[in-house]
Amino acid sequence: ERIAVIVRAWHGPALADLGAYSVKGDREQLKGLSKVKIATAFVPWSYPRLARESGYGAGVQSPAWYRLLFKHPQKATEHWMVAAAQLMREEQFDASPAQAADGVQLARSLASMREQELPGLTELHQAALSTLASGATERLELIREKLSLGVRVGKVPEGVSTIPLMADLQRELKATRLKSLWEVTGQHYLRATKAQARGGLDLRKSNHLRISHLLHRLNLLKINWGQLQPLGPNSLGSFKEIWLMEWQPEFNLQLLEKSSYGNTLPQAASRYTLEVAQEINSVGTLAQLVLQVLQAELVTIVPKLLQRLRLRATQTRDVSALLQALPTLVNTSRYGDSRKTDTSALLLLIDELLPRITAGLSAAASQIDDDQAELLTQAIQLANYALAQLEQTELFLLWQDGLERLARNPASHPLPRGLVWRLLFDQQRLNIQETEKELYRALSPANGAAEVAHWVAGFLRASGQLLLHYDPLRELLNEWVASLSWEVFEETLPLLRRTFADFNPQEKRSLFALLERPPVQQKTSQTKPQISDQLLPDQEQLLLSLYDWTGSNG
Repeated sequence: ERIAVIVRAWHGPALADLGAYSVKGDREQLKGLSKVKIATAFVPWSYPRLARESGYGAGVQSPAWYRLLFKHPQKATEHWMVAAAQLMREEQFDASPAQAADGVQLARSLASMREQELPGLTELHQAALSTLASGATERLELIREKLSLGVRVGKVPEGVSTIPLMADLQRELKATRLKSLWEVTGQHYLRATKAQARGGLDLRKSNHLRISHLLHRLNLLKINWGQLQPLGPNSLGSFKEIWLMEWQPEFNLQLLEKSSYGNTLPQAASRYTLEVAQEINSVGTLAQLVLQVLQAELVTIVPKLLQRLRLRATQTRDVSALLQALPTLVNTSRYGDSRKTDTSALLLLIDELLPRITAGLSAAASQIDDDQAELLTQAIQLANYALAQLEQTELFLLWQDGLERLARNPASHPLPRGLVWRLLFDQQRLNIQETEKELYRALSPANGAAEVAHWVAGFLRASGQLLLHYDPLRELLNEWVASLSWEVFEETLPLLRRTFADFNPQEKRSLFALLERPPVQQKTSQTKPQISDQLLPDQEQLLLSLYDWTGSNG
């Protein structure tokens, strides 16, 4: 007899005059309309949604705090501060029980000064900032997010009707035996064991391949439950994937938002991806999206994405942008080969783009600053490796033609020019005589210390073996460094340090040994006794030192 109706303000007018509506009136209103089958579903709520100030949010600013206040009305301050201390320790920050006690006392003092019976969130936040957060606002923001706002999400019981997309996900989780991991917080590697701490999927197994497709499809929907970990430059050609898993409370709500794109994961991911692709203008980003779609086994939309990619590539005049997209295109075509997916259209696109890239590569390396030169050098290095893996002789010869034009262009920036010269020397496109001539020209003092340092940085990029095994280069570089004035040396030192920082420790130790040895040999060359070649370098150095000492002491 007494009915209470709880609604938000938007629905309020419907209750203003209940007597004006009746069942008979509703039937008259619906008379003649065709019947449509519908399905109803329950949607779980969450604390972040309760606190949203826009959209369909309830406007409760701090639901986690109000829950704590409801459960512990007289001890809410102590519970909140203890939880804040535990959170700080979980995040690897120092937080002692004494600091928590100080925070409680400070919050109560603030409340008393403001004539409040109990501390509120303002007092708690100010007290935590001064004690547990050590004055760091970013720590306080973490406390506010976890303890004031909260991350709790409601749950729809099994058997209760839910949206089709959520039901499809539940079926996939059950089929792939991942259901026990859904809604489990914290980071962990998928299928990790004591023997293999990072776990991994073997894509030759049907269930593992199905898990991979599921995680990639969720990522396309921006539900990043799993993060694919890099295996190395050849990872796309392997049958192994390593996933770092971390579930977030908002995933259920994000899935509900994506439900308008389809009733199944493949359908929703395909439609959402096509919509996202229409807003992407970068060739490199589109190429990466094609790779993600292939990894998710959504091959039906690949032709449409390739059409979009080809259109953007033809409209792009920036050679650097095309060059940055080239490694992804090559790797994607190789990925298709290993998964038996038809990616012939990608090879045709590479055939179209490579002549444009090589024709403009030399000009792209001219009139650029150091930051642009670094980006271009990285792109050239990655593209060179990718094209070598493609094993297309004609394409690689075309690529080498473009590199050689850049190498012989004196107007190009010395950083990419040095790298390109090294690459062509490694590939035996340029012989030793030409390379030695270029070395002397590049290291000439007339070029200026900064230009020489950039050229050396490019030529030696991630390759300390050159200095170890090519004596003329090492001696020439040593003489150049020794000839620098102190002011110029200070100017070029940071760049040289970055260059040698790429060498591995063993290369550095061997290089130091080689640089230390010539002065010793020169000092003892006239009177040094014959020493067995079978002695270790340390033994030889010890004998030479003893010989010098005995000579000086009669």
